[in-house]
Amino acid sequence: MRPSGSGRWILVRGVPRPSPSPSHQHQKSSLGLLLHLVEAVLRPGLYAAPLDVKRGEDTLYQPDLLVVLRKHADRLRETHIKGAPD
Repeated sequence: MRPSGSGRWILVRGVPRPSPSPSHQHQKSSLGLLLHLVEAVLRPGLYAAPLDVKRGEDTLYQPDLLVVLRKHADRLRETHIKGAPD
């Protein structure tokens, strides 16, 4: 269940917290990092937001970019990553 109101939210220790929109510089840096990661990791384990990362029953994040190596593919769920990404 999401809190009322628009925008992005994360769940930290059971408390919903607003997640502000990233700045244009953040977006530019994120895209640059994504391009480097595509070269280094090569697709199967590279993901971009929105994709939930559950760090416990009461903590949920949506990183901009994340990597899950093949050896940790058991962390992949249909709707989220369970545990820490690589």
